[in-house]
Amino acid sequence: MTEENPQRPPNFIRPGPPIPMIIKRDGQAEAFNRAKMIASMRNAGATPQQANLAADRIVTRLPPGGQIQSQQVSQMVSQSLSEVNPVASKNYVTTNEQKTAYNERVNRLSFEISSINQQTNSLSSRIENLNSQIQNIPSRISRIRQAKYRFLTYLETDQAALAQEWN
Repeated sequence: MTEENPQRPPNFIRPGPPIPMIIKRDGQAEAFNRAKMIASMRNAGATPQQANLAADRIVTRLPPGGQIQSQQVSQMVSQSLSEVNPVASKNYVTTNEQKTAYNERVNRLSFEISSINQQTNSLSSRIENLNSQIQNIPSRISRIRQAKYRFLTYLETDQAALAQEWN
């Protein structure tokens, strides 16, 4: 118990409003992080005072304990920054556009790589199948010899041609 309030235990932290969840472009939810938002405004060129002032305005507009899309938060940041530092606001928007374009390119490339991997796996299976068929030709020829068929020369020619083409 503290001297100011005998009912409150020491180191008691008064709970604030529930923290809003930010829904990112990829669908993941992340707890709102004021320091991260301020850092992004500072990186765009806002002074600490300007970033804090803009952050204060934004925090009052966030739904307590609710969810909000990251694009909406970005728009709020841009708008609030434009009121205190238009140049930083433009830098912030440009940086976000570059990040979005980069992420879209990474996603496109990841899809293409996945497609190439699938094609490679399919080709590998086909090659293994052909290799197995080529390996089986001598035993087929042997069986034909034992049965005394006249196709022997034809099959031996096929085997030699396939083996030469394969190698």
